[in-house]
Amino acid sequence: MARILFACLRSGTFPPDTADRLLAVCNALVPDNVTRRSGHRVRVNHNLARAVSMSTDAVQESDTGLLLGIPFGDKGRDWDRPGGAVPDGNFALFRHGENELEVLTDGAGSRTIWYYHGDDLFLAATSQRAIIRFLGSFSFDRRVIPWVLSTGSPGPEFSWDRRLRRLPPDASVLLDRRSWKMSLEANPIVFCAQQRSRK
Repeated sequence: MARILFACLRSGTFPPDTADRLLAVCNALVPDNVTRRSGHRVRVNHNLARAVSMSTDAVQESDTGLLLGIPFGDKGRDWDRPGGAVPDGNFALFRHGENELEVLTDGAGSRTIWYYHGDDLFLAATSQRAIIRFLGSFSFDRRVIPWVLSTGSPGPEFSWDRRLRRLPPDASVLLDRRSWKMSLEANPIVFCAQQRSRK
């Protein structure tokens, strides 16, 4: 399955070895029993970088964005413009402009996106491991312990690393690249019980 990692520096440019680091992250995400290790796509452009591990036809790419999944309808045409229409479908969407960067999930949260917002670096990915590997360090989140003991998983919203956050379903993170301030907007689906007669 394809995985996406999107990175943005607050200032300056990524070092020359960034493409190699991204390629190493892509290779680390491929399971040991998969023989096909090609199909990775890596791009580094000044203070923006991105990688797609095991890219497939389900990944759409433009100069300003990456979309993992299938959008449909008229709103799917300008998917790569920050602040533009949000397409219908199931997807993980990463898009940027000169002054902003936006990451979005679909209404069902069918593809989980994790993000890290540091003093000088913003990362968003469809894989916790990709972010941790790119950061080069790990900070264990003890809140997952009860979940792991009771279910064998880290739970519905916690990451293995306490620095990472999960983007909820039907939500977007907007990063102002000038002020480095981030805003989160979520539109959760609310189910309300309604009283009805037995008839």
